[in-house]
Amino acid sequence: MTYVRRSLYIGIGGTGIKAIAHTKKMFEETFGDGNIPPVIAFLAIDSDWCELHPRFGEIFSADEIVPLQTENAYLAFEKGRTQGVFDWMFPENSGKILHSFKCGTGQLRTNGRLVTELNIELLRYKIREAIESVLSINSLISEYVDVYIAMSLAGGMGAGAFINVAQLVREMYGNQVIINGFGVLYGVFRRMNPSGYSTPRVRLNTYSSILDLDYLQTASPNKPISFNVAGQTKTITSPLYDNFYLIDNKTENCETVDNINVLCQALGAGMFLLGYLDYTSLDSCGGWKGGRFNFTDKLGWAQRFGVCHVVYKGEQLAEIYALKARLELLRQYCDSTDATDEFWKEELKRLKDASCEDLLEAIFSCKRLFETDRLRLCAEDTFEATRSKVWKYVLSHPFLNESEKKESIGHHLYTQIKDRIITTLREVGGIISVESYIWNLLYLLDQSRVRMENEYSMFSHVVERTKTTLNGILADYGNYLSKRFKSESTIRGFLYDIEQVAGELLKAKIECRRRLLAIYVLDYTVFHIKGLDSQVKGMLDSMFSLRDVYKISLIKSQSEELSRCFEYDLSSSERLDLILEEGEVVLTEFTATLSKPIVEMTKEELDAALDAYTLNLPRCEEYRTRLIEDVIQNLSDSDYEALKKEVARKVSPLLKLNYRGLLDPLTNRSPSDKIVREYCAVIYKEDLYKKSRMEMDHSFFSGGFSLLFRPSEVPYLKQRMIFFRSDFAVIPYCVDALDKSVQEEYEYCISSLKEMPLQNPHFDRQIFEDIRKSGFALKPECKNDEHDE
Repeated sequence: MTYVRRSLYIGIGGTGIKAIAHTKKMFEETFGDGNIPPVIAFLAIDSDWCELHPRFGEIFSADEIVPLQTENAYLAFEKGRTQGVFDWMFPENSGKILHSFKCGTGQLRTNGRLVTELNIELLRYKIREAIESVLSINSLISEYVDVYIAMSLAGGMGAGAFINVAQLVREMYGNQVIINGFGVLYGVFRRMNPSGYSTPRVRLNTYSSILDLDYLQTASPNKPISFNVAGQTKTITSPLYDNFYLIDNKTENCETVDNINVLCQALGAGMFLLGYLDYTSLDSCGGWKGGRFNFTDKLGWAQRFGVCHVVYKGEQLAEIYALKARLELLRQYCDSTDATDEFWKEELKRLKDASCEDLLEAIFSCKRLFETDRLRLCAEDTFEATRSKVWKYVLSHPFLNESEKKESIGHHLYTQIKDRIITTLREVGGIISVESYIWNLLYLLDQSRVRMENEYSMFSHVVERTKTTLNGILADYGNYLSKRFKSESTIRGFLYDIEQVAGELLKAKIECRRRLLAIYVLDYTVFHIKGLDSQVKGMLDSMFSLRDVYKISLIKSQSEELSRCFEYDLSSSERLDLILEEGEVVLTEFTATLSKPIVEMTKEELDAALDAYTLNLPRCEEYRTRLIEDVIQNLSDSDYEALKKEVARKVSPLLKLNYRGLLDPLTNRSPSDKIVREYCAVIYKEDLYKKSRMEMDHSFFSGGFSLLFRPSEVPYLKQRMIFFRSDFAVIPYCVDALDKSVQEEYEYCISSLKEMPLQNPHFDRQIFEDIRKSGFALKPECKNDEHDE
């Protein structure tokens, strides 16, 4: 059974939207595109239309995108200020309000808040619509809705809107929702741009965001806090966020994440897991409330969490194997072999030896004509009758259905050659040898055509010469018949000579005609062979092109490192060492799957055919269906120890907090070290009653933390194990996240406001003044003397 919690994921600004986009992607990979359970909703909120629509328009539906309207923002601000709507704005910040915020808020927090309040009713409507749609679905998991709000605390939109959005959700739904915040700190942005030219305010924005939030989290019935929202006074008597996680770009083992996209992937994966598993709880601080240590009323605002994916990338291994199989098939096609070379040598020799005699005989057999159909003249006929019979014989046309015949012979000759070529293309080394054969064949056919032209010219001269001879004999025969005294033997001699010369003339004319038809047949064959040659060359180019594409894809797939900080890939070594076994890829088996000859296929058709054949090979199917549990079970002892070490390292919290609290005298451990850790593993097992190697290993983590296993029926999770931990650490004083230099920079900025018009990075002028009057500061955790033993 699949467990999914009622959840609303809200991404504010570019960072927040990237994070929930990854969460949505994981839900789609789990349940299929368009099949995300209706108890889950998403909202992407931003004023940066330059990024919102082009980058996320295909990920989120129109109902999920909330583009904040910002036309004439300054005019709207001036109009509202005269009515006291924007009294919270710092005067020195008002000069930085842009006409339009369509390409961002300029890293100014008050701009982010202004954009939010200008669209407060739109936000109210979209949030209500999303939560009501989730509440309308029956859920066996919980009666409330988990609201996850992700943002960057370093920029303008997220840092400026995250308080307003949480207040709006809390105002509308109170205790029906559990609000969990995820704020990305400035470190990753500084890492991406060390000079700071394009990130000038990220440190101050982060510090002021945490200071504002820390103050607001102290709200209680005894200490209400009020602030203005769109002209109305809002009073809060409890913390805005039930839990708030700070996300830094340093892991606990001091690895640094230098890409915001990678950090957002880890954050998105954590939020996915929180919504997917019913036994995952963010409220791990509940067991400490009212206990040995005083967590004040700011319950759980500063927490940390970590995600580690242990994956077996079977699909990627299948793709790598398929790519290697495709390259092997192309190699077999394109590498010449002695067998194919010898075959074509014999074929060319046969065609050369046959010369043109077989072709001429196929067109018309002269031997048959002169044996059965010779000219017979009669001495009793008149000269006119004899001459008429002679020329009728000479001009006779023995070629029946000549047009059809030459087409048929040409087609037959081409088909014979093509069939031999197609047959050879199915063999190893076929296409290279065929290319060479066609070149030699065209040369041979050209030589045959030259011969036919020469013979045609020769027989044409014979025709003219014989025709002159025949006319002379006929003239002599006519003159002789006009004499008074004639000899019968002489007449028979004339008639015999006329028959012989007429026969020679007809034969010469037939030879001329046969050669003309042979030239046509040769031209027909050459034309189609050239077309076939063009197809072969085109297919060879396609193969070379596909080979290059496959090689690049193979290199990319083998060297790919996704989410390297938060992922342990059990298939990484296999990915590099994967080889094809002899006989696994057989060219003739592939060609047997083709619906038409390979030379008639386009590059796209060949690519699709290679893809379909190779991805259905037995080893591909084995890679795709292999369970990660089986992979782990079959690890060697050394590899299994390496897995445990890597998981314990990579699952470390994303935020490295400094344990500044007093030690517990009983355990000699700080509260942050003694926190409630919740590890969840998503794993698929066919045998639910058989304990895995990991379940039997109680020392899987160096700290001896417990693991909770639950089988998953989701195919996406069969080759993925997600270790998750949410650690309660009430340490608003984050020394590593906000070091002394940040505090000094902040204090200088605030003190300089009296002398020069810098932009105040705080959210609200009144809240800022209240904090200054009360001397409020970020504090470390401390012992509660009242509960000391």
